Amino acid sequence: MEGVKISEKSKTVKQLDFIIDAASAADSRKLAVQRISKSVRIEGFRAGKAPVALIEKDFGEDIRNAQESYLLSKKVYQACDENKIIPVAPAKLTEFKWDGDKPVKFSVEVEVMPEFVAGGYKKISIKEPSVSVSDEEAEQALQKLREKAFSLEKTELSKPKKGLFIKYDLGVICGGETQKKMSRKNLTAELDEKKIFPPLWPDILKLKKGETGEIKFTADKDFKPAEFAGKEVTYLILITEIFEKKLPELDDSFASLFGAKNLPDLRESLKKRMVMEKESEKHRSVREQITAALLKKNNFELPASLLEEEKKSLSGHLSEQYPGQDMKAVGPQIEKTAGENLRISLILGKIAEKENITVTVEELKEKLGKNYSSSTTGMKDALLTDKIFDFIIREGNVK
Repeated sequence: MEGVKISEKSKTVKQLDFIIDAASAADSRKLAVQRISKSVRIEGFRAGKAPVALIEKDFGEDIRNAQESYLLSKKVYQACDENKIIPVAPAKLTEFKWDGDKPVKFSVEVEVMPEFVAGGYKKISIKEPSVSVSDEEAEQALQKLREKAFSLEKTELSKPKKGLFIKYDLGVICGGETQKKMSRKNLTAELDEKKIFPPLWPDILKLKKGETGEIKFTADKDFKPAEFAGKEVTYLILITEIFEKKLPELDDSFASLFGAKNLPDLRESLKKRMVMEKESEKHRSVREQITAALLKKNNFELPASLLEEEKKSLSGHLSEQYPGQDMKAVGPQIEKTAGENLRISLILGKIAEKENITVTVEELKEKLGKNYSSSTTGMKDALLTDKIFDFIIREGNVK
């Protein structure tokens, strides 16, 4: 008797075992033969008009494959629909048995979303960072702007000192040969231990302006080009100029460099920008706290196919941002992040369902204005996420 037996292999995988009766087997063969006959060309016959016996003789394997495809698509869809199973990926065929030229049974595995009840999303302890900006913070920001607006002024010094800048020409010798491709002229460097190529510090301070000095070192494993690693390298450095850094006066002229009317206007503009940055940081911090709490309270199995998709997506983004990055080296972190991203997405979805949180067309139109269209799915998802987090914050213990 034809039918399907459904069993649970795991929280995210259901196994469907199908029995195929003679009628279904005959129907599938008839349809398969019709499909094959329309797609092949047999000499002496128009398309779709060749005798069935000839089609079956020459294209037996194709007919069998077409039968399997037909039965899989029809029976799996029908079983999922009747039993309210919502696959998250195409069904995976695990067995298909034939009795001669008749299909008799087959089994598939269907991935589904895990069944769970979201919990722990009310009364979450949330610490909101302050977004106020003190005068002292604003002054520090102003000083940083001043540092960025420095200029270089030539000096009459003959020896470099820490904190000064130099202009220099560079030559490189390795293995007794001058490396012309590595030679450079008119380079500029700040004489700071954190900014100078480590093997040159502090010996570069012993050089004299106008005299070529030598600094020798053994190239480490990370040195470029790689063939120099482990070899003695000599840098020939000719300092041509020595500069000191000059900071601009904090006045209205300085403020105009940043589009401000005057210095008070610049201070006010800086404060507003800093408040916006703190608001953004507060938003990020609060969501991180909520996410951590939800992940801690809700642990469940994830569908393997969805997890793999998320991992591929993260790897793709990282490859674009950091070309050449060894993805294997960051594989464990990618897997962890992918799992957390997928898990929090499912948790938020359950919360929205339980608390009846939705996004209306009116809300989307208000948010997007003239940019609204019925296909703005991404923005709808983002707005729904915002509403879910806002709900959790309202229900939380905010400090």
